[in-house]
Amino acid sequence: NFPWYNQTLSMRRNLTRSPIDNEHYAEAHGIKLRPTIYRRILSLSHNNITDLTTVQFTGILDAITLTFNGLTTVGSETFQNVQHLQVLDLSNNRLESIPEATFHGLDKLVHLNLANNRLTSFPPETFCKLLSLETISLSNNQLASIGAGAFSQLISLEQLDVSSNQLTHLDEESVQVHSNR
Repeated sequence: NFPWYNQTLSMRRNLTRSPIDNEHYAEAHGIKLRPTIYRRILSLSHNNITDLTTVQFTGILDAITLTFNGLTTVGSETFQNVQHLQVLDLSNNRLESIPEATFHGLDKLVHLNLANNRLTSFPPETFCKLLSLETISLSNNQLASIGAGAFSQLISLEQLDVSSNQLTHLDEESVQVHSNR
């Protein structure tokens, strides 16, 4: 566990972040928080973390950033015990595949960045339970195809970026999105 309480912490004595400070964090991380709540951001970027197969993050976090690590593998349970996670950035690594259950349990996830990896495909159910997901970037990978209905259950999806891949064919069901927005 992280060295803090596993509960949402409110600022004392009616303290709040300034609107400018709140806007700064909203823009930088895409985190939606009331100005009276502490934000919890774990940045492990620019390290040499290559394997998260046996790692399980736990606790309450708003954002996890693991960019520029040379990361090649994540486990199916790596992020499942993180509560309230809204932003997960795994971009600029060497991921070639992602286990199907990697993102299951992240029901508050709003932004997922998998850009600039080496993904060639992903299992059909990878994103199916991410009902709060608004943006997903899969740009600059090596995707040759996208499975039918891969994004169809993402009812909050506003932006899907699959640019700069090796896609040669899309059928209608590949990118069919039933957004509520």
